Amino acid sequence: MISVFAGYGLAQNPTATDEERVRGVVRQFAEARNVHDGQSAAAMYLPDGEYIDNVGNRTKGREALAKLWGGLDRTITRTITSVELITPDLAVVRVIAEFPEFKTRLAETYLLIRDDGKWGIRVHQALRLTPGQ
Repeated sequence: MISVFAGYGLAQNPTATDEERVRGVVRQFAEARNVHDGQSAAAMYLPDGEYIDNVGNRTKGREALAKLWGGLDRTITRTITSVELITPDLAVVRVIAEFPEFKTRLAETYLLIRDDGKWGIRVHQALRLTPGQ
């Protein structure tokens, strides 16, 4: 597969606002994950980035993240519900992830850090929502 994502910070359009850039990183991660391009999905993370799944398992570092995201075969819908710029170099993004075939929803939280002028995912955590949430 040809990677269409150059790495974290691709969404760093100089005329975009920080919120737009942060949203762009999360969207690019979601797009890469849905086409099963593990390398491109992992490239949206900082080098020491990590994913914490809904039961507490941790996957840390781009190599492990690329293997994780490239090995998943389902497509999911992610909807950004909020972006909070905590400081000029720290943002929190909240997302609802839906797996239609399983009728499952996850609440995802992304912690993004601006590193050397570029935004990247430092921590991405998923929590299963119970019906009605």
